[in-house]
This record gives sequence, C-alpha cells and structure tokens, in this order.
Amino acid sequence: MTIFLTMSLFLFLQEPYDMEYLKKDASIANIYMQNMKDYEISEDKITRITTSKESIKYKDRDILIGVRVLSYENDFIYDVKSNLAEHQDDIITLKDYVVIKRNDNTVFRSNEISYDRLNNKIFCDTYFEIKNPNYYARGEGFTYDLDKKSIIANQINVDYEMEKK
Repeated sequence: MTIFLTMSLFLFLQEPYDMEYLKKDASIANIYMQNMKDYEISEDKITRITTSKESIKYKDRDILIGVRVLSYENDFIYDVKSNLAEHQDDIITLKDYVVIKRNDNTVFRSNEISYDRLNNKIFCDTYFEIKNPNYYARGEGFTYDLDKKSIIANQINVDYEMEKK
C-alpha cells in the first residue's frame, strides 16, 4: 500500500510530457525503442498493425528498422515488409528490399517506394516488379495518383494473360 501511495504521489507531481525537450541538433536521436508495436484502431476494428525491430525518433524525422505493416483497407489485406522506413515531413519512404503483398496474390517488390501523404501519391524512382495472377509488370519507376486512380510509369513492360475460352 505504501509503494502505491508513493508512486501515485510521484506521478502526480510530474510535469506533463513536453515535446519541447527535443534537441536542436536534428542529427541526435531523441527517442530509441526496440521491438515496437503500434495499433491503429477505427471505430469498430484494428485497421493497421505496425511493428519494427528498432524505432528512432529525431527532431525532424522518424526511422524504423525491420518494419512490417499489416493493413486492412478497401476490402484488401496488405502485408508490407521493409528493412528500413523513414517518415519525414509528409513523405513516408520504405527502403532496402521492399515487399508488399495483397490478399489477391498481388506482390510488389522494389528497393524503394514512397508515399506523399499531402498529395496522396505513391511513387517509385527505381526498378520495381508487380506480380499478379493475370499479369507481370516491371519498370524503372512510376507515380500513382490515388485520387485520380492514374499511373505514369517509366520503361514499363507488362506480360498480361488474356482470358481463356
């Protein structure tokens, strides 16, 4: 009972958590975590689970190492894996062996892909592959506008299987 009262008093006297303590030198990490797991919850279900082996928070960016994201969006389940993720300003970039699998057997592979949250666009400036039961696409980069549902791809090759009769 004494320990409980002492802890309660200690917590009561603490200042609220304040992000102003962040160092002015953006190259110095402010928070370091291992084996991080984050849940995003909507009104009635878990919509995203993000895990990482390491998470480092700097003043101007976040870095996740050994990332896996399970996401439930628009009737699809996405399984995203990357060795490194960086979130800076409104850009989230997955780097170093990125694999995105969707529950309709579509698989995306590249060394880097980014999401621009402000403009709602996904872009890739390097070699990529997309395999699906109906097609196999590869190219040297693309920009996909999620609002317009339009894609601009560079040096793309697509093998597409037509319906069999």
